[in-house]
Amino acid sequence: MNRQSLFTAAIVMFVGLSGTAYAAKGDAQVDTSVPNAPVPYPDTAQRNNEQGTVRMLVKISAFGHPTEIKVVKSSGYDDLDTAAAEGVMRWHFLPASYGSDWADVQVMYQEPAMTPAAAVTSTAPSNH
Repeated sequence: MNRQSLFTAAIVMFVGLSGTAYAAKGDAQVDTSVPNAPVPYPDTAQRNNEQGTVRMLVKISAFGHPTEIKVVKSSGYDDLDTAAAEGVMRWHFLPASYGSDWADVQVMYQEPAMTPAAAVTSTAPSNH
């Protein structure tokens, strides 16, 4: 099994078992009842030992689809920030009970690749 496969397997397992992402103002959260695609860890970033955490606000539609992302804390690497945003845009969320809302999500990239690298936080930001 190659390095990327191990990393992907670790993410799928961790995201599937992790807690929820609470919304900034409501109760939108990551839908863990469906398999959300793992967030990619770019090969070049792994080779360059780029690590960091990307914190973003994800606007969730009334149907549970992400419609917009705002990176509020960069990892310090554009390729990691971009990969995190693109990966989370493919996820499905449980929408807030009153319509669209913002969910607070963090994606962590760290070596070794077998370490679970996508994490969903339970802290809501004070503003956005």
